[in-house]
This record gives sequence, C-alpha cells and structure tokens, in this order.
Amino acid sequence: MTKFSDHFSNQAKTYSSVRPTYPRKLFEFLVSHVQTPHRAWDAATGNGQAAIDLANYFDEVLASDASQKQIDHAQPHSKIKYSVHPSENTPYPHASFDMVTVAQALHWFKHEAFFGEVKRVLKPGGIFAAWCYERQQTTDAAINAILKTYTYDIVGSFWPAEINFVWEKYKTIAMPFAEISAPEFSIVLKWTLQNFKDYLMSWSATQLFIEKHGKNPLDLIATDLDRAWPHPNHPIEMNWNIFLKVGRHV
Repeated sequence: MTKFSDHFSNQAKTYSSVRPTYPRKLFEFLVSHVQTPHRAWDAATGNGQAAIDLANYFDEVLASDASQKQIDHAQPHSKIKYSVHPSENTPYPHASFDMVTVAQALHWFKHEAFFGEVKRVLKPGGIFAAWCYERQQTTDAAINAILKTYTYDIVGSFWPAEINFVWEKYKTIAMPFAEISAPEFSIVLKWTLQNFKDYLMSWSATQLFIEKHGKNPLDLIATDLDRAWPHPNHPIEMNWNIFLKVGRHV
C-alpha cells in the first residue's frame, strides 16, 4: 500500500468545521465539460466538502480518503459513498468515472502513481480537475500583516515540502490530460475571530509546530490578533484565490 502524508488526522474534527467551501460557479464550470454526469470520484475527499457539491450534479459520487479519521467526520449524503484507501491504489473498475476531482490535496500525492490510476478509472472523454488555494487575504491590512508573520516567520519552517506545489499554484505539476482553459475563481467567506483561529489551528504547519515545541504557536500572535480584530463576533471578509487545473482524458 502506498504511504501517504497524513498531516490532518489529528485535527480531523477541527478540519471538518473550518475548511473553506468552494463556489457554486466552479462546479457549474466543471460539469459543463462532462459528457454524462453519472458518476464522479472525489479523491482525498477529507470531510467531503467537494463531494457534497458534486452530489448536486452527479447521480453518484464516490469519495475516498486515506485517513479513516477524516472519513469519520465526513458529511453524509444519500448520493455519496465514502471509502478509505490511498488515491494511488483504488478498488474502482476501469473506465468507471465521468469526472475525477481533487480539492486542495493533489500536492500530497505520488503524482505518477496517482495519474496512472486516474487514467485507469476515468472514462474516455472524462474530465479530471484539481484545484488549490493560497494563503487568504482579509479586508483588514493589520490582520493581513499578522497572518503573513504567522505563515512565514512563526510556522514557516514547519510547512511540509509538498506545500511548495501550492505556492507554485500547481503550475509545476504535469497533468497527462488534454488541458482545458479555466476561468479564475475565488472563495469569499465572512469569519469571526474564533473561526479564523480555528482555521489556523487546522494547518499542518501549526500541528507540526505543536508536535515539536509542545506549545501553541497561535499564542505568539493572540494579543496582536485580538487587538486588530474589531470585535470577536464581528465577521471579517476572507478571500482565497483558487488555482484550477482541468483536463480531458483522450
């Protein structure tokens, strides 16, 4: 069995409650390229965020993750079948999916093995789509400055090497499919101070810092963050740019 980088099982419950959701227009764009929206596979589904949206368009969604703890916190849906296994080695039949998606997870995979599996299970003419999002920006300059310090100076050395694929916007990952030009999408949410802190706690770099030092790195920015936030219950707008790779299996 292929080993995988498990940076999220320990905080699976927090992860499921704070990870950003994706815009409806993203899925509408993807489905517009699908010949027959019958069955989709959402690889490394985590808590099923993308799978839930796919269920609005497909007759059946198979959603998998290598982490049992992530699947334990996945959102149930009558059209979704969850399973636990690595994305590079699946039990799915040949040419059984009309679309395969990977949301904010392609950077963790063994790419050659994964793409080989996608080519095996994707129908001829089927669509592959993977996307990621970078560090978010808020509408408050002071909060953005604190976030930048936290991301690069405090937990910067704890980011796993694979995160570089995200910083590079997935441009350095070669996709063995006929590329489809994609428009720009973004995530826009409004979060309270606690929502924001919970999100930072879900980061792999935060968890690795805690493992090494035995203390929470958020404590190092807590005072400044509390002062910068207008009011704990006052929501601040968050924005993430989405970087999307789409291709057709020919």
